[in-house]
Amino acid sequence: MRRGKIFNEEKVLYFAAEESAFHVQPNEPADSDAIRIVTAAVKAGHLRQKSSGSSGEFYEITNEGRIRLLELQIAWRETNGKDATGHKAQLSKARGESHE
Repeated sequence: MRRGKIFNEEKVLYFAAEESAFHVQPNEPADSDAIRIVTAAVKAGHLRQKSSGSSGEFYEITNEGRIRLLELQIAWRETNGKDATGHKAQLSKARGESHE
């Protein structure tokens, strides 16, 4: 994580969904936005720690986190006049809904 970056819940979940996961440096201030968001997301079951070492901690998204990320993305797309059809289909799949 680079200094000076501003994080929100959607960004953290987005990066955690990547194969490389969301990285928190070992010297990240405890009161930073990133730490507050990661802590809340772990507590909510949206993230789980993937690994930890001298280079910091890596967090990956859970299925509940994927659902939350899709909800946030859909809300943004709808607010900004963008098509959310694909995201809604992904959300339905993540929730295990069937449309037969």
